[in-house]
Amino acid sequence: MLIQTEDTQDPSTMTFLPGRTVLEVGSADFSDAEAENVSPLAKRLFQTGSVKAVALGLDFIRVARSMETNIVNLPLSPPSKPQHRHKSTILRV
Repeated sequence: MLIQTEDTQDPSTMTFLPGRTVLEVGSADFSDAEAENVSPLAKRLFQTGSVKAVALGLDFIRVARSMETNIVNLPLSPPSKPQHRHKSTILRV
């Protein structure tokens, strides 16, 4: 699946734009594995061990990583010189 990403002001956070509906209504914020019973996607992101928060909205997934860890499959570090607001990446979860 090809997913666009959007950098945020916080270098430890990145927004993923999958190009399809993530939540039908409203938004949801998770700060730990409480997501286990609510969101399979958030649960899988927390299982990486590198994620400290997940926010889901109508058409986005926002992931905050722990600063002391590195996420191998989630490119959450913005480039040093952003050339475009959106870029394409592949999210493997």
